[in-house]
Amino acid sequence: MSGIQTILALPAGATVRGSLVVPSTHVCQLQQTILFANARSFVRPTPSNKAAFRDLLTRLGIPSTQPNLMLVGHTDSPGTQASNTLLSERRTQSVLAVLKSDAARWEVLYTLEGWNTPELTAMVIEVGDAAAGDTPAINLAVTRNRTDPTARQDLFRRYFIRLLNSTPVPPIQPNPPVLLNCGEGQLLRGRRASPSRDPSQPPIEGDFEPNRRVEFFFFDNASPTLTCAEYPKWTIACSLVPPPAPVITVTIAPIDIIRVGTNADIQVTVNPSPLPFGTSITLTLSTTSGTGNAQFTATSTATTTITTSGIVTIRGSAPSGTIDNIRLTATLTGTTGVLAQEDFTVTATVALFLKFEVWNLTSHVFEPLPAGIDVDITDSDPISNDTLTTQSTDANGRVFFNLPSLNDPDEDQPDIFFLVHTNGRSHAGHTLPSEWSTEGWKATDGTVGYFPDYDNRTLGTPTAPLVYRIGLDFHARFVFLDRSKSPAADSAAPKQIPVKVHSAGTPGGDVPKRSMFTDDNGEVHGVIFDLDPDDDFYFHIDFEMTDSSFNLPRARVEMSQFGWSTFWDDADRKYFPDYDLTSIGTQSSPEVFRCTVNDRNVALYFLKILREWSIFLFQTTGGAWTGVESLSFSRSSLSGVAYSWPVGSVNLPPSDHWDRSTIVHEMSHQIMWKEVDFSSLGVAYEFIFGDLAGYHVINLLNNNQHALIEGWAEFMEAVFAGTSTPPYSVGTVRDGDNNSFPLGPPPNNRGERGRRSLCKWTVGNF
Repeated sequence: MSGIQTILALPAGATVRGSLVVPSTHVCQLQQTILFANARSFVRPTPSNKAAFRDLLTRLGIPSTQPNLMLVGHTDSPGTQASNTLLSERRTQSVLAVLKSDAARWEVLYTLEGWNTPELTAMVIEVGDAAAGDTPAINLAVTRNRTDPTARQDLFRRYFIRLLNSTPVPPIQPNPPVLLNCGEGQLLRGRRASPSRDPSQPPIEGDFEPNRRVEFFFFDNASPTLTCAEYPKWTIACSLVPPPAPVITVTIAPIDIIRVGTNADIQVTVNPSPLPFGTSITLTLSTTSGTGNAQFTATSTATTTITTSGIVTIRGSAPSGTIDNIRLTATLTGTTGVLAQEDFTVTATVALFLKFEVWNLTSHVFEPLPAGIDVDITDSDPISNDTLTTQSTDANGRVFFNLPSLNDPDEDQPDIFFLVHTNGRSHAGHTLPSEWSTEGWKATDGTVGYFPDYDNRTLGTPTAPLVYRIGLDFHARFVFLDRSKSPAADSAAPKQIPVKVHSAGTPGGDVPKRSMFTDDNGEVHGVIFDLDPDDDFYFHIDFEMTDSSFNLPRARVEMSQFGWSTFWDDADRKYFPDYDLTSIGTQSSPEVFRCTVNDRNVALYFLKILREWSIFLFQTTGGAWTGVESLSFSRSSLSGVAYSWPVGSVNLPPSDHWDRSTIVHEMSHQIMWKEVDFSSLGVAYEFIFGDLAGYHVINLLNNNQHALIEGWAEFMEAVFAGTSTPPYSVGTVRDGDNNSFPLGPPPNNRGERGRRSLCKWTVGNF
């Protein structure tokens, strides 16, 4: 009787007869109760009543050893015993009706007890038909529900939902009887400030709301003969927290392969170990697809049982037809739920695990070859290659060869490589070649693709196959040392610079394998399939630009070396001799090529300024500017100063190579030559015989012709002069409402933004 106590106060020498109520362990009580107004069975929308329903719904959702629900109703002591018994019955019926959404039962109680304005008002406010304090709306809703039984029962149902907080009621397993009506027979005891169910305390008589209650009890296997006399024994509180279920876990050590005819020791860890008495784990081996088999050596069957952590030994019986098709599962004996599983492959003597993939230029991921691509194991022979066996890729681009041996009829140790029959299909955004060979190429982990005198060793594993990439994917970024910055720093090559990929030869002497143009980041990305391994790969850059998106005709920088080939033996050299990998750089980290010597950096700087200048003219003219045909830049000047003649030619001496203002100024003369249709001869004539000065006059007051030609160039120079002219920062403009609009900085390779450029020009010229 541990935990049960009572205290009796006796005079010295006296005796007393007492009774001890022993709590029943077969029943528990929810601590929250439904409380009622005097002589009413209407369930009020009080926070305590809602909390009682919330606890009940929580308990109903918990698997329990006490599943049977019984509702017990009570009253306080005023009134007759008979009327109070009936009232407690109505109260249990009212609560059960809420749980079952039984509006018809509430209609009976409504009529029997004469519910009226107080009850209807509470309900219409709770369901939101009227707001508290809005007397006209409340009166209207109360009148409608008082006179219309259909509306009233709809109100009841909506009110039930509110009491239950819109929570569905789990299935109820009723206790026989489900309703027990104790009337005034089981009053609470002790003091009104702290009532209890202590039978040694006096009952609390009179009008006392806590006595007007319905309580919830859960029984395990109650008898239908339960009466209110047994109520004092039902004092154990129900827990609203699910009891912790015994947790059994199993961990199987990773398994990759087991060879046919050999044993493998596998660690299986169970927790707790040993398992509880009468509990065991069943281990099962099964073949999930295709062929292949393994057994437990302890039983020579596909099943065994364990009760503690330890080693189980598995023997490979028959080779797998596919990867990871032998499964080891652990279940609690007598159940089907899997606690752990591990898939592995039973391999023969020759086990080759391969994977083939292609770089997707759109998704920027390596995409595995689709299922059904044939892959041959090929014996290399000087006269004629021999196909030894063939398998097909699965949906993950994997190929699995599982053979007892790999012998060519003509030799015991063939010289093998893998031939992929891609058959010109479209995949990963490419048209693949008819076939592709691993001979001469390396896998991503550096393993070769050609195996002379192959000795039947395993290649790759199911979880780490040899990955070969079809074609050479390349990712290159071109930068130039920008000496216009202080200190000098790398800048990305401008967009739309022609780049070619070559595989050996000399500039212009071989056909490029791939031609493309730089993007916004000065990068090129691509895949080449028609390559020979061990070639010398390099990139060739032409210092020219064409871009129809803003009407830029072909323009170029005069170079004596046909552009720049990255294999040239100087400080900018970067090429790939005898290359046998299938990637150059990555999408996120491309191979970087730097232009630092032989004025290559100057050429790219000229083209960067040309791009910004052309975009500005295109945007500010609404697309009317069509560019200068065959514009060329010379990195020298016969006079030693910058000039823009002949028409279509800009001459810049070394002293002006990094002067943005001068470059724009001289380019802008070409605008005038084009718009007034000046020829080179015409410009020379005006210089010799006309008013065109061959030098700059800053105030532009020499003559009208000079003012027009030089003024235009000065205007464009002011737009692009950067921070030197004008000496102001035009970072934002504001509208009439003082809203701020940022104007810069200009995005990479996009030129100055039109609004900021025009602001600079206005400040610089006015």
